[in-house]
Amino acid sequence: MECELTTPEIGDLTAVPDLLVQIDTPFDTFIADGSYDDEPVSRAVLNQ
Repeated sequence: MECELTTPEIGDLTAVPDLLVQIDTPFDTFIADGSYDDEPVSRAVLNQ
């Protein structure tokens, strides 16, 4: 699991690709809700 606190200038959606790079272990499931349940996040996860 990875996490990052973002400032109002950095949206949550833009933080996801950098968080995914930090994960060393392959994963089969990605669960998102709220602001993370959006196309840019889906694309970032699929490109990981």
